[in-house]
Amino acid sequence: MKKRFGNKTLFLTAAILIMTFGWSMTICAEPAVMPDGTVFDAAFYAQTYPDVAAVYGNDANLLYQHYALFGRAEGRMAVAPEAVQEPPAAPVTPEVPALPDPPVAVQQATNMYRQAGGLSGLSWDETLAQSAYLRATETAVLFSHTRPNGSTCFTAIPSDYRYRMLGENIAAGYPTAERVTEAWMNSEGHRANIMNGGFTKIGVGYYVDENGYPYWVQLFAG
Repeated sequence: MKKRFGNKTLFLTAAILIMTFGWSMTICAEPAVMPDGTVFDAAFYAQTYPDVAAVYGNDANLLYQHYALFGRAEGRMAVAPEAVQEPPAAPVTPEVPALPDPPVAVQQATNMYRQAGGLSGLSWDETLAQSAYLRATETAVLFSHTRPNGSTCFTAIPSDYRYRMLGENIAAGYPTAERVTEAWMNSEGHRANIMNGGFTKIGVGYYVDENGYPYWVQLFAG
């Protein structure tokens, strides 16, 4: 939750875990034409943006996923300017894919971190997603893993939902899916949920209040 003290802004996150019982390509020296027609130089991208390489290493597929999901929108370059050839007389401009909805973008960013760490991705679970959206609206009222009615956060999940283990991450104030996922990864408790090999499913809730302030919730199940 963002609190203002003078000119300072505070971003908050919290995590809880409860236990109840790729196509892969490494960096090559030459730019490559990706399936959507984009010319992408993974070696250039990793060298130019060490913050990205620190997370995704030398896996060209993961580096391109980052560019396609986040880097293009952030103005990052896919290839060195001097490597760009003059366009043909009648160029075909590839369609730029639309950015995913914030909850789906969080799932994708989460799975990129998991894949970089050698884990399988989390599948989308609509029941968890609906419960996570409910929790996002509730964290706008009470930023806690306790619900406004005093019960635990996991009571937002239908009682007939089958699981072995559950986890929740919450955050507020982060403007994008990439920023909030990065913040969770930089926090030990949140990272433990994201990188837990026992989880197989995820649902993400995203709610913006009347003041334009965003709230984010990840619910995990295994």
